[in-house]
Amino acid sequence: MWDCHAHLLDESLSSDLKETLEQAYTSGVRAIVCVTENTEEAERLLHLQETSEIWSAQPAAGLPTIFKCIGIHPTQAKLESVETLQRLVRENREKICGIGECGLDFTPRVLGAQPDEIKATQIAVFDAQIALARELDLPLNVHSRSAGHHVLDQLRRGGVHRAVLHAFDGRAHYAEMAAKEGFFFSIPPNIVRSSSFADLARRVPLESLLLETDSPALAPIAGERNVPANLMLACAAVAQMKSVSVETVIEVTSRNAASLFRRT
Repeated sequence: MWDCHAHLLDESLSSDLKETLEQAYTSGVRAIVCVTENTEEAERLLHLQETSEIWSAQPAAGLPTIFKCIGIHPTQAKLESVETLQRLVRENREKICGIGECGLDFTPRVLGAQPDEIKATQIAVFDAQIALARELDLPLNVHSRSAGHHVLDQLRRGGVHRAVLHAFDGRAHYAEMAAKEGFFFSIPPNIVRSSSFADLARRVPLESLLLETDSPALAPIAGERNVPANLMLACAAVAQMKSVSVETVIEVTSRNAASLFRRT
């Protein structure tokens, strides 16, 4: 299985990361896309020792392969960070599998007392990452909280359809239309307690679905730390929604991920 969206640099995973990854491998996870939220985190991810048993392109036995994906999260969007990200992506084009986590977040808590200004900054930073993805032919790993159709429209305007909408909380009919255009949607473990993700999994074709954990967020039990080993819960839930075997979901979503990120 592929975990297409996880925050492996998060502090809550740092103390037992190797054990967490070993558990993931035992559960069937063979690849994890590690995303970043800002340029400082991106630089840290890029400079991790590639010879280490965890971060190597050929990891030690019993560990999944980690693919690096760098970007600026909408809640951390700053115009002054764009140039740094562009440089990091261009200089490390062959070391990364995509750009992200990027996108829009229009929840009232994030927009605060200056919604128009914050929206404008998010849109500008997202546009820059869309343009960079198009320039370098890289996929996008996209955040779209309370901004589902806005994100899809912005991607379309930017001429990019090679993207995964992670934990998409927009209306399912927007996702159905987008899937026909080639967009992917990833399903997290909290599908077991989320009617909206269950509806998304039912209505979007399996050929347009990926699996993710968003570790350490979106755990199957609210408030608990999520880990990549929980990916199987998302997989099993999708299998149930689609009335197919777990093996079929693993095969199709893994093929989808390898195609999107162009990795084997």
